[in-house]
Amino acid sequence: MAKVFPILDEFALSQLNSEAEAKFYRACRDTLDDNILVFHSLSLIMPAAGRQTAVGECDFVVFDPGGGILVVEVKGGGVRYDPAISDEWYSIDREKYEHVIKDPFGQSEKYRHRVFSFIKQKIAHLNDVYFPAGHCVAFPDLSQKQLGGIVAHNRPQEIIACSEDLNDLQAWYSKATA
Repeated sequence: MAKVFPILDEFALSQLNSEAEAKFYRACRDTLDDNILVFHSLSLIMPAAGRQTAVGECDFVVFDPGGGILVVEVKGGGVRYDPAISDEWYSIDREKYEHVIKDPFGQSEKYRHRVFSFIKQKIAHLNDVYFPAGHCVAFPDLSQKQLGGIVAHNRPQEIIACSEDLNDLQAWYSKATA
């Protein structure tokens, strides 16, 4: 079982705003290897232009001593994206209402760069060391058959975790980081 921080019991997981994040948290905790460290809802404060700072939050950051870093953006409910129609991403709630959302792949890629940069800035001896850093997206409420137009050359299925993958996240993780 992976070490997941913060440590949340079932009551705390039931109180999360995102049921999808609770599902992914459980899958990380219960099915990833023991040597893996996972941070849920990791806030980053990074310097921005001028004296401003940018605050952001990664849904999950997976640290693997043998595989590097993987930033995971989790989107729950239904998700619709059809590039033939629009560049917009939509989340579909329980009542079947659609809500425009940010591109989850763009979010995970942006935070991959931020996490990587943050680590290199804070740990001086890592500045010249290469270690892999990847990004992916989890759709805990979608099956692989429901991905449709989401899968593309820049969004390969290997970096997308679906509902089937939650039963053995380690197998999916191995493919995503290969």
